[in-house]
Amino acid sequence: MLTTREKQLQLWRELIIDYHLSKNEYFMVPSRFPLFENKLIERKLPDEAILKVVTYLIDTGTLGR
Repeated sequence: MLTTREKQLQLWRELIIDYHLSKNEYFMVPSRFPLFENKLIERKLPDEAILKVVTYLIDTGTLGR
């Protein structure tokens, strides 16, 4: 059974892949990635969490190929 963190990271991975496929984009700049920030409600994923998501993407072979 997956831990809550593992499930969250998997969901982030799916969301990011779906986003890029829908936009036909092949590169990601984490500091400017729109899904990490919601300006409408003035909320942003903390830098530590962004680092964990990006590290997970690299570790799973999603980024850095």
